[in-house]
Amino acid sequence: MRGARKVWGFVSTWLSVLFAPWIFAAQAARRIHTPHALAFGAVCFLSTLLSLFFDADWPVIVSWIVAATVCILLEAGFLALFDPHLRAGPRAAYGYWLLIGCYTSAVMATEFAIGPPLLMLSEMLEGLVELAQHSAGLTDVFDDAVVQDDADAVICWIQIGVWIIALLCCQVARYRRRGADSLRLVLTVAVSAPLLLILYAFCVEQVGVRVYDAVGPSF
Repeated sequence: MRGARKVWGFVSTWLSVLFAPWIFAAQAARRIHTPHALAFGAVCFLSTLLSLFFDADWPVIVSWIVAATVCILLEAGFLALFDPHLRAGPRAAYGYWLLIGCYTSAVMATEFAIGPPLLMLSEMLEGLVELAQHSAGLTDVFDDAVVQDDADAVICWIQIGVWIIALLCCQVARYRRRGADSLRLVLTVAVSAPLLLILYAFCVEQVGVRVYDAVGPSF
C-alpha cells in the first residue's frame, strides 16, 4: 500500500506539473519537500533510458542528462535573481528554484520517443531572422538531423512551452504569496519567458552538443 501511494504521488505530481501547473505552483509556493523534489527529478532523469528502445544511443543520453542538469542549475540562479525573497536569503531563493527545476523536469519523461527538443541558440536566432523575413516558420528552427517533419517540431515546441509555462506559473505563485504588485509581476514574467527559452537553447548547443562530441567516440 505504501509503495502504491508513492507511485500515485509521483504520477499525480507529474500530471499536475504538465497539465495543471498553476495548481502545482500554488502548492509549491506554500510548501515544497526537498526529498520528494529530488526523488521526483531523479526518476524523470532516469526516464531518459527509455529512449534506448527508440534507437537512441548512450552519447545522446549522457549529453541529454548533462545538458538538463546544467540547465536546471543555471535556470535556478536566473529565477532566483527575480525572486521576491532574494534579499531575505539568496541561498534559500536559489534552493527553492533548484527544487522547482527538479519538478519541472517532468517534461523529460515525455521526451523519450523522439528525444529532447534540439533547439540550438545559433539556429534559433537564424530561424527567427528567417521567420521575420517570412522565409521560414516556427517549425524550421530545430536541428534538421532530429526534427525531420513539422509534426515532430510541433511536439518539440509543446514540450518547451510546457516547461516554460510551469516555471512561469511558479514565479507568479511565488510573487502573489509575497504580495508583490501586479506591474512588477507582469514585467518579470515578460522578461523571464524569452530569457528561459534562450537559456534552454544555450544549454543544448554549448553543453549538450559539446558533451555529445566528447563522449561519442568512447561508445
